[in-house]
Amino acid sequence: MILKTSEADLNSWIAAVGFHNKKAKYIKETAKIISEKHKGIVPSKLEDIIDFPGVGPKMAHLLLQISFN
Repeated sequence: MILKTSEADLNSWIAAVGFHNKKAKYIKETAKIISEKHKGIVPSKLEDIIDFPGVGPKMAHLLLQISFN
């Protein structure tokens, strides 16, 4: 579970990705938002997804297309 994983571990897992330090932080923050605000379920509304740290319209649309068709 991401909430129980340290930011340092997340960072090491995605170290090959550009801006991995910021992305590890964003992943932790997003997991917390999903857990607290959305009862652990990834939202299917564009507005909710764009509110996640580090997520813009392009990534939000990709998530919606891939996850919710």
